[in-house]
Amino acid sequence: MSEGNGSAWRTIHQDLKAQIRDGKLRPGSALPTQSDLASRYRVGRHMVRRAITALAEERLVVSWQGKGAFVSESRIPYRISDRTRFGDNMLRVGRLSDVRLVGIRRRPTLDPVACLLGVTRRDPVLVGELLRLVDGLPTMLARHYYDPRRFPTIFEDIERTGSVTKAFRASGVMDYLRAQTIVETRMPTAHETSVLEIPPSQPVLVVTGQNTDAQGTPLEVSQAVWRGDRIQVLI
Repeated sequence: MSEGNGSAWRTIHQDLKAQIRDGKLRPGSALPTQSDLASRYRVGRHMVRRAITALAEERLVVSWQGKGAFVSESRIPYRISDRTRFGDNMLRVGRLSDVRLVGIRRRPTLDPVACLLGVTRRDPVLVGELLRLVDGLPTMLARHYYDPRRFPTIFEDIERTGSVTKAFRASGVMDYLRAQTIVETRMPTAHETSVLEIPPSQPVLVVTGQNTDAQGTPLEVSQAVWRGDRIQVLI
């Protein structure tokens, strides 16, 4: 392809745009690398960059430094209520969800967590990291804090049942309520960028929740680290 008329980027732009609209390039999927596109269309990489910039301006793709360009996704609406349930939220919007246990540890309690969990800083807590996938893509990394005196096998139950709600029921808690929700944004840690597959320059949305039983006794503190490009929190 000749780039003598300076319009070669338009062909690349239109071809990629058609592939996105036809579903050949699915939401969340990576575009071919700039080198691959330059070779395919026999143009310089500056033409490829111009085509990708045009797609980004139309909000069809997002570019992440060091990661490449990806087809844009519609953000998942996630409603926070007094009975916030991840799996139910995903089913409500027609998304498939899965959970993977990343790791478990016992550690001293952090001040904010101790206050919300109703324990002292001297009391060790169980901390588990759960990776939530939506439609097979890593979307949220959640840290869940529990008092091991009340829930000694909670993470084994979560891994066995695939659900926090079902794990609570295995421990005799038939229902629980969201008592507090704190929402903030920050830059991700190195661990979060790796697990969520995002660049370090992409902010994350952090939703901290306190869940209690029907009598108001704290059961759990969760800190959900969401990919900001995949979630829309509704409160």
